Amino acid sequence: MILCIEATGYFQDWDVFFSKVNSMLSDDGRFIFTYSNPDSWRFFLRKIKHWRKGYYPYKEMKLDEFKVLLGRCNFEIDSMEGLNWIPLSLGSNSILVSFFEKTEQLFRLKKWYSQSPWILFSVRKIVHR
Repeated sequence: MILCIEATGYFQDWDVFFSKVNSMLSDDGRFIFTYSNPDSWRFFLRKIKHWRKGYYPYKEMKLDEFKVLLGRCNFEIDSMEGLNWIPLSLGSNSILVSFFEKTEQLFRLKKWYSQSPWILFSVRKIVHR
């Protein structure tokens, strides 16, 4: 298994990156990683923050295009889950954290991929025999 959290957006050539990851996995290997959704409100705010500084380090790709890329790099999606809807810092100890957690569960936001700020992917290597 290979785990990559909050890092894929820093790689500029995703075809090369995902092909390399695939080559490193055994035939039954899994790759678990996060994808930052460029259609989400949180991504837009992060973009503004970086533009104001004059530097934008992130690679972005629409979710449908991203799924095609995974197939092109010989990966099959096992599961996806939207996450990080909370409008607070990830390290926040605010009393509102539990409120937002329950809101995410109530509205089943983890399945609303088109707007989810982050998507946690589990993909497996496609083995051609």
